[in-house]
Amino acid sequence: MRSASTNPTALVLIDIQEGFRHPTHWGNSRSTPTFEQNIKTILESFRKYNSTVESNQTCERRPILIIHVHHHSTSPTSVLYPTHHLEGSSTRSVAPLSFAAPLGSEPTFTKNFNSGFVGTELESTLRSAGIRQLVLVGLTTDHCVSTTARMAANLQVLGDDGGPDGNGEGVHGILLVRDAIATYEKGGFDAETVHAVSLASLDGEFAAVMFALRHAWEKPLLTRRLIARAATTRASVTVRSRVSKSILQTKTPTAKELAKTGVWATPAERAAELKAARKAPKGKGKSKEKVKRPLGDKARVNIVDEKLCDDIIKYIGPTLERHRGCDLVDINPGAGIWSRKLQDFLQPRSHILMEPDEDLYRPFLEPLLERPNTQLLPQSGILWKELNEVLRHIKNQTPKPRGPGTVPERNDTLLVTANLSYYPKKRYRAFDSVTQLVLYQLISSIRNGSLFQKYGLVRMLIWMGPDEPRSFLTRNIQGRKKSVLEAEFACDYLAEVASRDVQLDSKADTWFVRDRWLDVDSTKNTMARMKENGLEIPEGRKQEMTKRIEDYITEDGPQAGVQLPHLNRPYIAELEALEQAYREGKIDKENKSSREWKRLVYLRHQTKRHEEEAENYRDLVEEMKEIARLRHDKALPEGELEARDKAWNDKIRVLGKNFLIDFRLIRDNLHLFQQDPPVLHWDKRPYEPLAVRPNEFFPNVECALVDIQPKAMHPLLRETGPGTSRAGDIFELLQRSMLAASLEPVSKSVERIWPGAAEGILPHCPSLRDPEQGGLPGTGQGEVCARALNEKQWTELLEAFMAWPFRPSYEELIGRLADEVETADDDNNGAGSSFSADGVLA
Repeated sequence: MRSASTNPTALVLIDIQEGFRHPTHWGNSRSTPTFEQNIKTILESFRKYNSTVESNQTCERRPILIIHVHHHSTSPTSVLYPTHHLEGSSTRSVAPLSFAAPLGSEPTFTKNFNSGFVGTELESTLRSAGIRQLVLVGLTTDHCVSTTARMAANLQVLGDDGGPDGNGEGVHGILLVRDAIATYEKGGFDAETVHAVSLASLDGEFAAVMFALRHAWEKPLLTRRLIARAATTRASVTVRSRVSKSILQTKTPTAKELAKTGVWATPAERAAELKAARKAPKGKGKSKEKVKRPLGDKARVNIVDEKLCDDIIKYIGPTLERHRGCDLVDINPGAGIWSRKLQDFLQPRSHILMEPDEDLYRPFLEPLLERPNTQLLPQSGILWKELNEVLRHIKNQTPKPRGPGTVPERNDTLLVTANLSYYPKKRYRAFDSVTQLVLYQLISSIRNGSLFQKYGLVRMLIWMGPDEPRSFLTRNIQGRKKSVLEAEFACDYLAEVASRDVQLDSKADTWFVRDRWLDVDSTKNTMARMKENGLEIPEGRKQEMTKRIEDYITEDGPQAGVQLPHLNRPYIAELEALEQAYREGKIDKENKSSREWKRLVYLRHQTKRHEEEAENYRDLVEEMKEIARLRHDKALPEGELEARDKAWNDKIRVLGKNFLIDFRLIRDNLHLFQQDPPVLHWDKRPYEPLAVRPNEFFPNVECALVDIQPKAMHPLLRETGPGTSRAGDIFELLQRSMLAASLEPVSKSVERIWPGAAEGILPHCPSLRDPEQGGLPGTGQGEVCARALNEKQWTELLEAFMAWPFRPSYEELIGRLADEVETADDDNNGAGSSFSADGVLA
């Protein structure tokens, strides 16, 4: 099990409802006799722990997020129909059982079919909270618990990379508590057998199975383990790290002034201050003047270096010219250096600063507030209720009309900037990272035309923690999750202006790498775009990553797909260290039994094997492209093309599991990159990110500046909710279904959506098979898969689906997707959440 110091924990209780007390509906016998007591014990322990954490303001521990999921059937004959009551009971069947009733602060979701993820905000809630350890308990093992566990692995809600079946990779952050889950007899098999077999089919592939109690009289084993891990903290982990003196160095005048406020005092300094106060003389005639410190959020990180701001504005200045004289909304300006530099350049007609810690930062902002048309509002820009009220202060903007026939236009007369940088990450209610929630809302507002986007497509410059952009700005296909796709559909570009200098050294914990030559070509193309647009990296701001990649750049054209693919595997650093020791004579090759020599020989063999496989991967990709070219040009008879296509697929079929995973990564990453333009925002970035340094911030924690330029989304994607065609809502269902099996050929994943869908839809999606539009005309592994679809292909599928004469309604489609995993009791309809992200930030 992973350490929870880097993996915040959530407990999800599934379908623990009154309806399961029915004496015969579910079966005559049930597994897990101690189920009720175990659930009660786990809940009591977790709540007690959370209460301790939340009541102690100085506690560095993190609470465990407790979530309830309840089933509401849409069939009037169902035991779990909302108005149903068990015989002799006045309590509705869908009500929670008393020992598992949610508290007011615990999120509760309502679902209409097996999976807790389909039709609810469970996935976005877990992602926003940065959950890395998910504990599942409840009813029933073989239905709703199993389906939710499988989808958690398939959707990779913990940030893990796996195939459509979970691939057994990284699933041990998903925990199934054997003795806090139960089911009923089925098909002639007793309940305990159904329970055991169901868990066995999940264990190791989709989740890890563990016990809450080894014996009935023990303390809860699960509770002890999870609470101990949830309480663990490390100085290097930003989730809940202690502010230390090492990150409170003051290298600039602004940093020194901030340090003088005393807001960022270390625990040791505060303890010394309290000790001194206790020793101070007391009594009559002794007056002691107490210095009142300003109050403020000590988790906030301020930009304190003027040269950093100057370098950034000089760097992206050509792109800021179009905003001169605009209205500037400035959220969390803090010490105000970035705000002042931005105002100096833009000369805005109005500048609204939203600063919740007014008392702390007003002395820093006073010179700015003396300027005309600049006002400070002591309100938070994170709570959307306050933010919507502040929009009324923007006097020069008028909401733009919205409708099916209206295309949103870019509005350069309004610019939004915000500082959402926190160290440790800012917790909001049950969420570990409020920044992720705010980013999600900002991106979502583009589709809905809400918040600032109701005035047109408004550019946003957002400061945030160094790892926060990864949820929306991935550098490889493994990270191309739903939030990344949303950003691709909603943004003309989403780019890092400045960020922490990422090293390219091999590390044992390196995840989600891609072929090095893709990064080389990507950087080369970006430098060419910068030259064309007159952008130049300021002196001393070039990242080490950029420098090292530049060493590989040649004038010989693209290298990805030509050179042997090179994946930066975790063992390479270890091999380099062993080779260095061997050259220095520290490893005796005559001693064949030494551990170091054996390890060196083994890693050399591994390297050679991977080089041989890399050559095979390159040849297979090249052969796939050649067959696609011949098919596109109609250069061979169809029968011969089919024979070559079959022979190629046979070669793929004999690859081992791990080699198949590598081949797919190389194939799909290359496919995304070689399109014109490349699919990933990272690969079409307008500029290379500048390097920032810790001492340019206070506390000394590197931050990233992200530039977000919205675009007009496809008209169908904007049709959401009642009163519309619900095309946008339907797209969410189509995309979720297809991405659940993201490595399958599109023809298979489309057919699974509705009977006859492939036949009715695919002929109207030419881009899927057109290489010039990112398509692949082959079959099997030579066909494009869901995770490699570009924006045009996704919207083309939606257009074809909406034009299909036999397409199901929105309600029917939900029913169909539910039928893939549901029992006879789980019926077709949409579902809603009583705890949406909007609700959290209201």
